[in-house]
Amino acid sequence: MGMLFDHGIDAVVSSTNGFMLMRMFSFAPTPYQIFIQLIAVVPFYFVTLEQYYTGEMNFPEINGVEEGSLAMMALCLASGWYGNVELWTQTIELPFLGSMQLNDILAKVVITFIYGYGATGLVNIF
Repeated sequence: MGMLFDHGIDAVVSSTNGFMLMRMFSFAPTPYQIFIQLIAVVPFYFVTLEQYYTGEMNFPEINGVEEGSLAMMALCLASGWYGNVELWTQTIELPFLGSMQLNDILAKVVITFIYGYGATGLVNIF
């Protein structure tokens, strides 16, 4: 019963984290905003699904619970120190890609790694 309550609260918190991320990083309305919203939900779902089918919850060495929380705290501190709009909406020049906003680069990198992490749960199930 405790695990059901704990995972239920985690599911609610993980779904609200997407809203916090979109506000903190000053994301403009984009077609892939649903992927940004589901950044925290997808890994949680697949790890929980893996536990359901295998009977154990295996986290990789680097996981979203511990290291992801530390990374989020660092990004929150940077946003608070420099200001979220000033920091995340600045345009930087990248070789071979041209100029891009910092929050757009962050979204693409995070989406790639988080969904890749979520897919490891599917690999473990099969």
